[in-house]
Amino acid sequence: MLALMPWLSDWYGLPSGLVLFVALANCGAGAYSFSLARKRRREPQLIALLVVGNGTWALICAALFALFLNEARIWGLLHLAGEALFVGGLAMIEWRCRHDLVTGEDPADPAVA
Repeated sequence: MLALMPWLSDWYGLPSGLVLFVALANCGAGAYSFSLARKRRREPQLIALLVVGNGTWALICAALFALFLNEARIWGLLHLAGEALFVGGLAMIEWRCRHDLVTGEDPADPAVA
C-alpha cells in the first residue's frame, strides 16, 4: 500500500492521508504479529493486546467505511469492509485460541498429545 499510495488513493476515492494511515497501521500490526509468531512462549497480556488491537482496528475500519460511504469508490469501500471483516475475524479466532497461542502449541499436532 505504501508503494502504491498515490494510485490507490485515486482508485479508492479516499484521501491519501487515510490510505497512508491504513498502510502504516497494517505495517505496525504485521510487525507486532510477526514478533509474537517468532516467540516460543508468549505472555497472555501480549495475546490480549493483539486481540484488542485487531478488534479495535476492525471497528475503526467499519467506522471509516461508514464515514466515507458516500465519497469513496466501490474499491475503497470493499477494502475497508474486507479489512474490517478479516481483522475482526482474526480477533475472534485469536481470542478463542488464546491459551494455545500463549504456549505456542498446536493441539492438532500429534507430537503435542
